[in-house]
Amino acid sequence: MGAIEGKAMVVCMSRRICVALYDGIVALRPDWHSDDDTLGKIKIVMTGSASDPQAWQAHLGGKLRRDLMAKRAKDPNDALKMVIVRDMWLTQEEIAFYDALADNQSAVEVLGNDQLRIIAHELLTSLKSSITIDWAHRDSARARLRVLVKRILRKYGYPPDLQDAAVQEVLQQAEALSAQWAA
Repeated sequence: MGAIEGKAMVVCMSRRICVALYDGIVALRPDWHSDDDTLGKIKIVMTGSASDPQAWQAHLGGKLRRDLMAKRAKDPNDALKMVIVRDMWLTQEEIAFYDALADNQSAVEVLGNDQLRIIAHELLTSLKSSITIDWAHRDSARARLRVLVKRILRKYGYPPDLQDAAVQEVLQQAEALSAQWAA
């Protein structure tokens, strides 16, 4: 009996572990590697910066790369077999809220990435279920959503001095996404 074909997502505790696992698998299966993001059977999806180690740079990317990897992972005919992620792989919509929250570096330092991911997920689910078609034009609906966002930020200890700016960012993201939600 042959092996069952499929795709896998491996969640690692750190970016260092992601790269070590990738390197270990590629050592066993060199043909799985490709420098081209549109090719190869294994990829890492993680964010980073130019100050990260040189060995990590090929694995780093922003929204466009994440979107490409998500598309490849969902396509059963794509050669991509395994995606290695640092932790919870956010959906765009969640990424839009995560980016709004992580816009302020001191919020990232106080809460950390994992907590911001959890907040982004809760914001998405709460706002999605609370938004009405005309919310962007009605002051009372906007005020209600502003209170909802503040309550979630407070619940997770988002820095109080940064909350007003974060609420504005989150509501702007929600406004941009709400046309899709109402459809």
